[in-house]
Amino acid sequence: MSKGAKSTIGKNRDPFILLIENAFEDAQFFSRTVQEGVSDLLTVQTIRTEREFHSRFANIAEGSPPLAVFSTCLLPWDSPSPTGLQTPPLELEGFTGGIRCLRLLASDPRTANLPLVLYSHLDVKDTCGLLKNLPGVSFFSKAGSDRTSYLDA
Repeated sequence: MSKGAKSTIGKNRDPFILLIENAFEDAQFFSRTVQEGVSDLLTVQTIRTEREFHSRFANIAEGSPPLAVFSTCLLPWDSPSPTGLQTPPLELEGFTGGIRCLRLLASDPRTANLPLVLYSHLDVKDTCGLLKNLPGVSFFSKAGSDRTSYLDA
């Protein structure tokens, strides 16, 4: 989302899917696919960084929640800007921000019942360790070949 633009995430009464995705092409493909299938029924609202997710979490939890949340795994803390990247808090380093976003949604009573989907270019075997303590989070491969639901092993 560009600076100065106001987010409607969680404030709007129309049904929507929340997409947590930093890759522009993947976000466009996802939105286009949803629009082709159910354009009159719902929209896709996109968050592009973990930092943006944290700043909008209260609206998501307290406003009108999304119908479902789809998150990429390899989500950065912040986007590059002319002044550089803001350094994340030490505990948030790495590119597994999408997992942390899903973990926060799953652990908060206001959002714990939302359908959560991790979709990634990673193989499901590579993400299972990251999904520990997140039973019920579904996994979908961006490649489209590996559709499965994560189960406690």
